[in-house]
Amino acid sequence: MFASKDSRLYAPLDRSRRQIRLVEILSTKPKIVCDLTTVSLDEDTNIICLGISYVWGEKGKTEPVIVNGVEQFIPPSLANALEYAPYHCANAFPERDSRSCRLWADALCINQDHDLEKGHQVQLMRFIYPAAEVVFSCLNVEASQSDIRRAFKTRETLAKAAVERGLVRSAIDIYATIEDRHIQELQWL
Repeated sequence: MFASKDSRLYAPLDRSRRQIRLVEILSTKPKIVCDLTTVSLDEDTNIICLGISYVWGEKGKTEPVIVNGVEQFIPPSLANALEYAPYHCANAFPERDSRSCRLWADALCINQDHDLEKGHQVQLMRFIYPAAEVVFSCLNVEASQSDIRRAFKTRETLAKAAVERGLVRSAIDIYATIEDRHIQELQWL
């Protein structure tokens, strides 16, 4: 299990108000420290700066983070995403204070020990990601160059299919510079 059963982390969510939790990163060094805040998809606007999509990975491999003062264990790829989120938030929103960056990541924002909540929150994911101003994908931190190329190719294929089916107006071509990028940058798609 990636999250602990500590009740200080997860106050109940109001399903009728479509409440979700967001992560606010307080620091990334020497350890990732963050707080969870509760918001409503119906009542609050511009609430999610970043939606994080990442690889869960193996259950045995975890990284420690501090959430609401409680040590939690999360997948390494999510830890990597959280470590670099303030940097990417600052680049995506240069006019904002990077400390105001709130993000959504299921392993932390959903109580993984509460099946009823998990079921409801998973249903809300189709509203959560579109509500995010930017969605980042983070590959496994141990991904090889060929895995990264394959991920970009898959993303390109999905983007083209979405355009062809009228789901989006256009796709941004970011694939030409893949050979010139440093591996750390490539972990973020």
